[in-house]
Amino acid sequence: MADAHTQFDDEMMAGASSVEEARLFQNILQGIGPLPTGVRRVQFRFGEDSVGDPAVWIELVADEDLNPSNEKLDALRRVINDVQAAILRSDTERYPYSKILTEPVNDAPARSA
Repeated sequence: MADAHTQFDDEMMAGASSVEEARLFQNILQGIGPLPTGVRRVQFRFGEDSVGDPAVWIELVADEDLNPSNEKLDALRRVINDVQAAILRSDTERYPYSKILTEPVNDAPARSA
């Protein structure tokens, strides 16, 4: 399993409205524990949704797999659900949206799954 605690950087928290907000999302990610094998990182993108409400997009970046097992898909969904639930329980006004991105094993840029 990957270590979620090593995935914090300025790019990941770009768009957070404050240092406190960035810290909140770092703590949420740390609280979910180790990431499943094949998950490279979880990224957050901050902004407004289509109606102008505060939003956060959870981007789960995983190794590309053209034929993922049901177990792998369940593990990815669990991470997304855990992060979304933690955000909804937090003090943030941002609504969580999520997507899974993949990267080929040769480390090419992420693309939407």
